[in-house]
Amino acid sequence: ALATAGAGDVLAGIITAFAVSMPPVDAAITGAHVHGLAAEAWRDAHDGADRGLLAGQLASFLPRVIARLSR
Repeated sequence: ALATAGAGDVLAGIITAFAVSMPPVDAAITGAHVHGLAAEAWRDAHDGADRGLLAGQLASFLPRVIARLSR
């Protein structure tokens, strides 16, 4: 599902946002993890779909994924 136009841009944005408050390597690891969790959340919301994800949809799942990790 992540082999779609713009998914890498979303990942780069996530990593950049985390790099403001943590070391770059930690930002990369955390960003990759959150990126994957957002894709899994999208998949779960779409009955297990493994294709059709758009980058904007991926980004829309980030707030709830980050909120879930913050608990």
